[in-house]
Amino acid sequence: MRNEPAMTKLLPSGRILRIYPEEQPDSPRSWDNLGTLLGWHRRYSSPDDTDRELFSILSDYVDRDDPKVVEALGGPDEDGDYEDLEEVAGVNAAIHYANESGKVHILPVFMYDHSGVALSHGRSYPFNCPWDSGFYGIHFIEKEKLFKECHSKEDPEYIKRYQDDPNLTDAEKEKYIREYRENLLTEDNWRKRATAIMEGELETFNQYLSGDVWGFVITDPETGDDVDSCWGFYGTDGINQSMPEHWDKADRPPKGTDIEDLPDADVRVITVARKRKPITPDTFKSEWVCPDCGAVKSLSYQEVAVAAMDTINFPYLGCECGGTLKLKGA
Repeated sequence: MRNEPAMTKLLPSGRILRIYPEEQPDSPRSWDNLGTLLGWHRRYSSPDDTDRELFSILSDYVDRDDPKVVEALGGPDEDGDYEDLEEVAGVNAAIHYANESGKVHILPVFMYDHSGVALSHGRSYPFNCPWDSGFYGIHFIEKEKLFKECHSKEDPEYIKRYQDDPNLTDAEKEKYIREYRENLLTEDNWRKRATAIMEGELETFNQYLSGDVWGFVITDPETGDDVDSCWGFYGTDGINQSMPEHWDKADRPPKGTDIEDLPDADVRVITVARKRKPITPDTFKSEWVCPDCGAVKSLSYQEVAVAAMDTINFPYLGCECGGTLKLKGA
């Protein structure tokens, strides 16, 4: 049985959209990510699986024979480990020298654990809280993997797909092709690109941790049947941008419309209207009469739904004379 919907909205087609929190979403770390996100904490498992210690991984990229590394980290002990690696300064130094190798781009990860868990690459508030936050792990992308998976040379076929796409305007084609060329990997920008990718991965993982994952069900008000549904939309962008792409064209609001700005669909309107006659968005009309002045109004389903949003005495709506309109037959 589903929980109560977070939103119940009226779509342009006249169908009813209900948005629900997803109860058991997939972890984004089960996807094919470019970055590797690792954490070491006594109460929480690592987002990506690992059986290695932090400094064992960092040592893959640190030149142990570099005098600067030896000086910064205290030099290896008899077991081959660095003396100061358990200290925060040692962690920062190890990350710095690993990045300096040019083989990898590593960002530190900090945790805020208070009425829920959140992760960050930086230490701005609340991740600088001395009681509820601290160093958690690392997030990294190897340079070789990034160049293998992302475009570093212009692909004529990729450009052609944009040029031949009938759903894009000329301005959109020009914009997407320009952005594609600007985002080609180079020796100068690969770290910036890696940072942007990891920021996106961490944002999605935080949405998963906080329960900011959603699904939708679209209902035909004429029959009461659910006609469409889909799950796994992460965050506000998932609701406003990705979700409408799964709907029929008639259900989609104008581009740039936030779903929360759609009119609320009052289920009481549906209940009363369905008692009278089947609803179709283009043809359904209901008659409303004002007992005070005798005015009669014929309202569409959409008009009734919008007007009923703020009334607590449904099925009565306000009349211009100050009286109330009553639904005939209600």
